[in-house]
Amino acid sequence: MPVHRNIWGNLSIVCILLVATVLFWPLKVVEGQATGSQAARIASLDETTAKYDLSPVIDILEDPLRTLTVEEVATPTWDSRFVPNRQPIPNLGFSNSAFWLRVTVQNLTLARDEYVLELAFPRLTRVDFYQPQTAGESGERLKARFSHQVSGAEIAFVQREVKHHNLIFNVHIKPREVKTLYLRVTARSALTFPLTLWSREALVEKDRTEVLILGMYYGILLVMVVYNTFLFVVVRDRNYLLYVLVSTGIGVLQFAQDGFASAYLWPESSYWASHAILVLASLSAVFVVFFAQEYLLLRRNAPGFNKFLHGFNGLNGCAVVFFLVSYNVTLHKLETFGGILLFLILLAGTILCMQRKYRPARFYLLSVVSLAAGFCISLMRNFGFFPDNFLTHYSIHIGTAVDVVLLSIGLADRINLLQAEKQEAETVAALKEKDVELFRLRNEELSNINHKLKELDQLKVGFTAMLVHDLKSPLTVVRTTLDMFKSKDLPAQVLNELLTTSERNVDRILTLVNEVLELYRTEAQGLQVKLEPVAPEPFLSACARSAQLAASPQSITVEFRRKTSLPPISADLSQLERVFSNLLSNAIKFTAPGGAVVLEAAAVQGSGVEFGLTKLVVSVTDTGEGIAPEAIPYIFEPYRQAEAGRKKIGVGLGLAIVKRIVAAHGGNISVRSQLGVGSSFTVVLPAVSAVPDEQGWESVAGETSIPNSLLLWGEKAAESAAAIPRFATQPFILVADDNPINRKVVQMQLKKLGCEVETVANGLEVLEALSRKSFDLVFLDCRMPEMDGFETAAAIRQREQGSGALLLHGGEPAKDGAPAVRGGLPRLPVVALTASSIDGRDSCLAAGMDDFLEKPFKSEELAAILARWLPVSFEQAPQN
Repeated sequence: MPVHRNIWGNLSIVCILLVATVLFWPLKVVEGQATGSQAARIASLDETTAKYDLSPVIDILEDPLRTLTVEEVATPTWDSRFVPNRQPIPNLGFSNSAFWLRVTVQNLTLARDEYVLELAFPRLTRVDFYQPQTAGESGERLKARFSHQVSGAEIAFVQREVKHHNLIFNVHIKPREVKTLYLRVTARSALTFPLTLWSREALVEKDRTEVLILGMYYGILLVMVVYNTFLFVVVRDRNYLLYVLVSTGIGVLQFAQDGFASAYLWPESSYWASHAILVLASLSAVFVVFFAQEYLLLRRNAPGFNKFLHGFNGLNGCAVVFFLVSYNVTLHKLETFGGILLFLILLAGTILCMQRKYRPARFYLLSVVSLAAGFCISLMRNFGFFPDNFLTHYSIHIGTAVDVVLLSIGLADRINLLQAEKQEAETVAALKEKDVELFRLRNEELSNINHKLKELDQLKVGFTAMLVHDLKSPLTVVRTTLDMFKSKDLPAQVLNELLTTSERNVDRILTLVNEVLELYRTEAQGLQVKLEPVAPEPFLSACARSAQLAASPQSITVEFRRKTSLPPISADLSQLERVFSNLLSNAIKFTAPGGAVVLEAAAVQGSGVEFGLTKLVVSVTDTGEGIAPEAIPYIFEPYRQAEAGRKKIGVGLGLAIVKRIVAAHGGNISVRSQLGVGSSFTVVLPAVSAVPDEQGWESVAGETSIPNSLLLWGEKAAESAAAIPRFATQPFILVADDNPINRKVVQMQLKKLGCEVETVANGLEVLEALSRKSFDLVFLDCRMPEMDGFETAAAIRQREQGSGALLLHGGEPAKDGAPAVRGGLPRLPVVALTASSIDGRDSCLAAGMDDFLEKPFKSEELAAILARWLPVSFEQAPQN
């Protein structure tokens, strides 16, 4: 390709220039005389300054033969040959010469005489530090003119006078004293002299900050290595392994360049201190090449670059072995040249991959650029183009950290891209399984899902079979009763027994159906509760009394115990009644005759994060069969029953509904059980503060309105007689239902209660009937053709608000100027009459209806509706 050839041509030119630059143009010290007097280049130490950058006062002397001694360079003969440093940080490139650095300092302080000289470039091979002897010093040093300290890469860390990752020397300068300090430096690496004089306290503080920053840097590298090692173990993609090797190589190389490797990895070895950086650099280059070939898919996207990198990696492998046995300036030059060449090759290969629309190459390009930017910024700082601040001082660390993070992000993007390509290939060739390991995890996941689906299917099959059984069993009784009614010679007592048995079995069917419908409502629409302040003691006492009535035929005692004064709660009393009636009825059902059921309540103060909160704890404990331990985790899940439950009537939905009601109140429910001993269900509900307000919180401690269903539960169990309503005047009722049989049944029930009834088939006929006559109450079926119950109710309310088309109660039309109730006509009581599981009470009330009656219903429930909306009195039905 032309683009490919153009890149190779430009790369060849750049490589030639690099070889010439690195091998034949090393930086040299310019010979000449220092400008200005020696006194003008003195570092003055005062009381207020703790750090002194010595670069502006450094004088440099090159010793090509490496034979000069400190006594010689300190003489006036060599004094004029020192050249003043003109760089912010002295940088002399690569050289086999020895270099002498001279710094003159004057101590203007009154008491401080201990300082520390730091040469923050631990790669230097050997640094000899000389300072003139101070009068009064004892020991062998008095025999010499200069005291001597030595450090550097060829000096083992344990042999250094000052144990520090940088090259550190102790400096003694008495107050008001002027000293000239000398350093002799030799290096096989680049010659860079970031020289700083510190007070001891300032150096300690600087080290703390530096350790914190470098700790964050190495922490980032470690996190990325550990994270991608985990991904490699899970995914088994060797790109992650190569990434880990690259990141580890970069981290260990930087660890060595910062001087920490000599301190912590090989403190007693000067060999590794000298050779490690070259070896690690070449080894890291090997890993970088392998990773680039895999990540960029160079075999497919750039075959020429891929072949070149194969040869380059071969040379790197040889260099690793060669660097283990040899160490000189030329090798450092080759290392630098190889690093720059590798950067240019990777840059060109990445650009070529981007031109071929390979998306992950974007992240690789950013990582390469960030790494190069870090090195370039560091070089620009050394040559004075950039100031020495946090970003420039740690630019290499920042660049390598960003490089590692970007490579990790790019690796994730590459994996996503490869997964998309594999999915597309799987779609095209679904029947070709080329990689079993690729599908292993997916097959395992699908197997788990399939297992769960089968388990769910088994639960549904078992639930359906149980539901059918529990419906057919009572229906059999009803069917048998109807067949026996055809016989005209049955005694009256037998007929009454059959009717009573059939009624109980119909109630059983309705209970099962209502449980299924309630579970559906809570799953599809969520459970809605209307919270009001409730005093729990009278409510729970009523629950216990009603349960006792139901348990009396089996000689089971139901006892209510109150341990402490019970706090008020905020609850929907009708929903809460379902909770405790279900728990109590279950306790009675699973308790043998002669057993006991205890309803116990107490107030509990919260602790820990719930300190200051009060909770109401109510438990229902029985002496029944108990629950198997393996069934307890599933006891509140729908469609499941414990083994003991399968022996009783029910489909296993009651406790699931109970849990949802308790959760809607902000509480929780739990169970403890032991086989052969019994079970205890505990409900915990949050209490509220009984603070008097306009809504009568004071009444919470006194009376609580008990739901009619709760009052009727015990009465039904005791089979008490129903009350018969008596009306002052015969009410006129309109019944709307599209089913003629339903209309007939409701009409018969209303007439039995003493009502006059008219029936219609849909909402339009309702409006037509209301325009002709006046009715005391309307029963509306919610699901009717042409106009359903919701539309009809809305139409009635609309005409009541602003229209005189409907007759007033009593048959007289509204007159102009006559006072209107609620804007037009008096509000006509409208009661929803439905068997739909979707038409809930809230939906009906929102549509403008006043009450709700769910089919099928009993005459007592119908009478209760009439008593609620019409003037009525009750008299007790005669006992048989």
